Amino acid sequence: RDMTSGWKGRSHMLEVVKEEGFGLLFRGWSRVFMKQMMSWCAYLVGYQKFKEAAEWCNSEVIEGKVVQYPVPLGHKIGVAVATGCMSASLHTPIDMLKTQAQMAGSGKQPGIVAAARAVFQSHGVKGFYTSLGAKLLRSTWYSTVTLLCMDYLNALPAHMKMKS
Repeated sequence: RDMTSGWKGRSHMLEVVKEEGFGLLFRGWSRVFMKQMMSWCAYLVGYQKFKEAAEWCNSEVIEGKVVQYPVPLGHKIGVAVATGCMSASLHTPIDMLKTQAQMAGSGKQPGIVAAARAVFQSHGVKGFYTSLGAKLLRSTWYSTVTLLCMDYLNALPAHMKMKS
C-alpha cells in the first residue's frame, strides 16, 4: 500500500488498518526509538556540558575559594540555543534516514544502511542534512523554552521553605 499519498481522514485510516492489520501502525517504531534516544541523549548531555561552561564563566577564585555567581538570563538563553543547535545537527541525519526508510512504500522496508547508501549516492553528504535549517529553527525555540522552564522548576524546591 502506498502510504506517501497523505492523510485522507479517519475513515481512510480505519480502512488501511482493516486491510493491512494493526501492526501497520507500529511499522518503523525501532527507527523512531533510535532517533529519539540519540536526540535526547545529545540534548541532555549537551545541555549539562554547556551549562557547566556557563557556570564556570560566571565564577571566580577569591582567596583560594571558588565563588559561583548566578548565570545571567542571556547566558542561559545562549546555552539553550547552543544545545538546540547541537542536538538538531546530530540527529538530523538519523531523522532523515528514518523518514526515507518509512516512505519507501509497501513491501519490505529498506534498512537504515540501504537508505543511507541511496541518499549518499544521489545527494552526497549534503543529502543527510537536507532539512537542517527547519530543524534548527524549531529546535532553538523548543530548547530555549523547555530548558529555561526546566531550570526554573528545578530551582523551585531550593527557594521554597517547608513549614514544620
